[in-house]
Amino acid sequence: MDQREEIQKKSAKELQALCKSVKRLREAQGISIEKFSALLHIPIKTLQQMDEEQNASHLTIDELAAISRYFNIRIYDLMGI
Repeated sequence: MDQREEIQKKSAKELQALCKSVKRLREAQGISIEKFSALLHIPIKTLQQMDEEQNASHLTIDELAAISRYFNIRIYDLMGI
């Protein structure tokens, strides 16, 4: 495995951890996907993909920043880095 593949694998795991963390935090606060979408101006479909597929690669930097600000947690902490 070359270095590029290793980086891609690591990034995929970090994004998966981000999805799990966001879902867990959102559910702990009792916030529905619809309400979370409205609060952060992130499309519902994007949030559903995060929950179902555990894939955050389609999020923009602004959306990641909005999630980070909402929970008052650094993105790196959400990813478990």
